[in-house]
Amino acid sequence: MTAPIVQFESVTRRFGNLVAVDNADLEIFPGEVLAVLGENGAGKSTLMKTLYGIHPPSTGRILIDGKPSAVEGPADAMRHGIGMVFQHFSQLPALSVYDNLLLAWPRTPFWTSRSNKQIEPALQTLRRLAPDISPIAKMSDLSIGEQQLVELCKVLNISARIVIFDEPTSVLTPAEARNLHGFIRQLAAEGAAVILITHKLA
Repeated sequence: MTAPIVQFESVTRRFGNLVAVDNADLEIFPGEVLAVLGENGAGKSTLMKTLYGIHPPSTGRILIDGKPSAVEGPADAMRHGIGMVFQHFSQLPALSVYDNLLLAWPRTPFWTSRSNKQIEPALQTLRRLAPDISPIAKMSDLSIGEQQLVELCKVLNISARIVIFDEPTSVLTPAEARNLHGFIRQLAAEGAAVILITHKLA
C-alpha cells in the first residue's frame, strides 16, 4: 500500500482556553482527494493551518513523508511542497496577472521584463490551467473564479504536492465550481494530495 504523505498524530490546537482542534488523527495519501467537512467554526481551517505552519500544534505532531514536521511558517511549508489556496485571496488587484504570479514565484530574478525567458516557466501553469486568462489582464478585471485560478497557479508554481483549498466553491458559479472539481481530479490523478475544506458538499 502507498504510505501516507502526511500524518496527524493526536494534534490539538488551543487559543488560550479555547480548544479549536481536539486530539485529531488523520492520514493524507498522494493521489487522494480528501474532504474536511464541518459547520462554520468547527476547526476545519485551523486543522489545515497547523499543517501549513500558521498555527503550530499545541500538542501532538505532524509527520511529512514519515518524518516529524518542522514547518515554521507558510514559506517553510511551501519549501516542503505544501500549498494553500485561501478563501480570501492574496492578490494586488491593480497589478496584472503576470505581475501577481511573479510576486509569488520563488525563482523570479532580480530584474524582469516581458521578454525575459527566465520567467517563462511561471506562465506555463497559467496556460495549462486557464488558457483564456491573459497574463496582461488586471486582476481587478477578472471574475472571482478566474482570480481563484490565478491563486491556484501560484500554488502549483511552487511544485506543490499537497494542495489545500479553503472553502473553494463558496464564491464560484456552478460552472466555475464544476471546472474546479475537474481540475482537482486531474491534480489527484497526477499524484498530488488534495484537501478540500468545506461546510457544503454536493
